[in-house]
Amino acid sequence: MLFLLTIPLGLATRRYPGYFPSIISVYGGDILYATCLFFLLRFLFPVTELLKIGIISYLACIAIELQQLYKARGSWN
Repeated sequence: MLFLLTIPLGLATRRYPGYFPSIISVYGGDILYATCLFFLLRFLFPVTELLKIGIISYLACIAIELQQLYKARGSWN
């Protein structure tokens, strides 16, 4: 259930960046979404080894970041 606590904290870093140190307001959302993904996977698969959950979370975050870098030709932006 820890993933439910990280969501409002991550949103707060984007909504109220003045209340956080500059490094947290810039990178805090990314760190917290990775943490939220880890907590969610751990909640869904509690008996899976911690290392496996960590690797799956890491690979999912890399895939998300790579998708953000990709721009298709003829995209709407």
